[in-house]
Amino acid sequence: MLPDLSDTSLLQHLEGLAAQLGIEVRYESLADEEFSIHSGGCKLLGRSLILINLPLPTLERARILARELSKYELEDFYLLPRVREFILLQALPREKNLPHK
Repeated sequence: MLPDLSDTSLLQHLEGLAAQLGIEVRYESLADEEFSIHSGGCKLLGRSLILINLPLPTLERARILARELSKYELEDFYLLPRVREFILLQALPREKNLPHK
């Protein structure tokens, strides 16, 4: 958790950013005996979607959402400095020469 920002508030800010980007965020139980399903982003029928495992704690949901949002260009969006910092902390290192979304 970031100082002065609850896990729930952080998640709400990230969900708001996803909505501004036109990304649907869904929380569903991803438990399946036959398949290994993990939280993350995907394209479904041409739309961006981030699926997050419902039973995860709020902070872990925020981490997953921030990691997925870090893949987008966010410079033109106003974010609280603590939210922007959290997104940057969750970003996976990008490999050289990969195009940015």
